[in-house]
Amino acid sequence: MDALEQGLGKLRDGDLAGAIAAFDQVIATNPTANVYCLRGNARWDSQDYTGAVADYTEAIALDPNSTDAYWGRGTALYRLGEKQQAIADVTRVIYMNPRHPLAYSLRGAMQFDLKDYEWAIADHTQAIRMNPNNAVAYGGRALARYEMGDRQGALDDLNRSVQIDPEQANSYYCRGNLQLEMGNSTAALSDFQNAVEYWRQQGEQEYCDRTLHKIQTLYRQGIGASESPAKDTIRQGVDQLEQGNTTQAIATFTEAIQQDESIADAYQLRGTIYLNQSNLDGAISDFTNAIQRNPHLADAYYNRGCAYFDDRQLSAALEDFTQTITHDPYLAGAYYNRGSVLLGLGDREGAIANLKIAIQLLKQQGDQQQYEWVMNQLQALQQG
Repeated sequence: MDALEQGLGKLRDGDLAGAIAAFDQVIATNPTANVYCLRGNARWDSQDYTGAVADYTEAIALDPNSTDAYWGRGTALYRLGEKQQAIADVTRVIYMNPRHPLAYSLRGAMQFDLKDYEWAIADHTQAIRMNPNNAVAYGGRALARYEMGDRQGALDDLNRSVQIDPEQANSYYCRGNLQLEMGNSTAALSDFQNAVEYWRQQGEQEYCDRTLHKIQTLYRQGIGASESPAKDTIRQGVDQLEQGNTTQAIATFTEAIQQDESIADAYQLRGTIYLNQSNLDGAISDFTNAIQRNPHLADAYYNRGCAYFDDRQLSAALEDFTQTITHDPYLAGAYYNRGSVLLGLGDREGAIANLKIAIQLLKQQGDQQQYEWVMNQLQALQQG
């Protein structure tokens, strides 16, 4: 087997370093545009975008009509933030191959990044003309339409995007944000839940985390809870709680539970009062009931974790704070509390790691007072 075949085989198998080494051998004796493109592809996949650009440039010098080389260099330049040069290369691809299946969509995305929304719409529209089932192009055009103030056009495009590809996570996420703006909170919740499901399948944890936080924000607003005759009673209990009438509030939340035992909010709210009164058994029972009725309710896991911690049930508290983070990865208090539990369990390094995450989140969220307080806790722990 010669070096070229070895390189191709290693590239197919995902052995990028091996593929690059094999293509090095070929280039040393027979430097063709095709081999430079292949090595550029391997470097691109290795995230060596600068090296990839160099290889594609060599390929273009040897074959100025290589659409593969212009395409590869354009996408690598885009990754490097050289957007104008990237657009020039992709435009060259379109000039040489006006039917290129991806070029218009990519150039549309680049134009969007440069805030040239009219051109972005034009490119995505052309991509859709060439392939009416291009879900990505519909999603891209929706973003540009939104920036141009065309909310309904954006919604129509996002609807079409997820209709074509029901696993198009970004389109669900964008549609969820648009639904929120339009006052359709329940529809937004459904879209965010779909986005999380598909991003999780695709291994996009950062996007999952951001969206999970949005979901929990909606839960805290009472979105997603089924309509119930107990809703008005719960609102009455919340009013009493805000006025400091905790005894009345407990009675009202109990009445709500009697009206509809399936509603998680009443258990969650009554449990919070019990927790503040140090009625730990009552609090744990109520939060457990809330979780049984809504297993995705981060606040119920968090509050039950606090109750377990106060009751010195550290292993149970650790599990609940971990569950809280699973459902709302942006809740800084959950990391701080998990760090406290880990410290109580003798895991000092784990405690430090969690406090660092809490500090990072508090800084991002602009909570200066809590940021400074947790920072002092961390410094004391590191010095101790």
